[in-house]
Amino acid sequence: MDVGGQTILCASAASTQPSNCETFHMRTRTAIRLASIALSRSHHRRGWLIISCLAAIVAAAVELPPRSVGQTVPPDQIRGVTVTAVDGDTLKFDGTRVRIHGIDAPERKQMCVRGTIPYACGEAAATALAKLIQGGRPECRIVDHDKYRRPVAICYLGQLDIGRWLVLNGMAVADRNYARDYVGEEKAAAAAGRGIWSTKFVDPWIWRQQHSADKS
Repeated sequence: MDVGGQTILCASAASTQPSNCETFHMRTRTAIRLASIALSRSHHRRGWLIISCLAAIVAAAVELPPRSVGQTVPPDQIRGVTVTAVDGDTLKFDGTRVRIHGIDAPERKQMCVRGTIPYACGEAAATALAKLIQGGRPECRIVDHDKYRRPVAICYLGQLDIGRWLVLNGMAVADRNYARDYVGEEKAAAAAGRGIWSTKFVDPWIWRQQHSADKS
């Protein structure tokens, strides 16, 4: 519907009750009809005064629905009300596990060695991811599915590429077996000695082969 030169779209609703937007349109049409009658029966100036008053009443009586009403999530997008970190490279959106594309983080039970001291690098990676998304609303775009049929996706927190951040901070390595998106970030993290690059560690996929019972 065109009102004042602007098109207002109403979202379709399953309910039989009229939406706020539909109510707005009905009341606006009624106001226009009443104003037209008033204009035909009165002086020109008085008629436009009535039109202005009726338009103000309608606008104040009904709040237009926000732009987000009726919007649907594209099929390749994943969002969730509850998002948690399963490990250093996997998120869970309302129960759905999503593997972050292009990276491989140490498994939760994986240990690294810093100097001569064992270091729980798998737990550290999971904790880093959990802290990163805490209080935020990450979103993912599915690009593939792994052999367990889990979605593999590029994930963002606002404008931040989560996978890139994890690799750049040494919490994961570039998953060269499937993608080379973050090889440059891995080299930068290694050169700076960040995260696991300050330790002696086994590549996560090799660790999983050695600990097949812990594979996930």
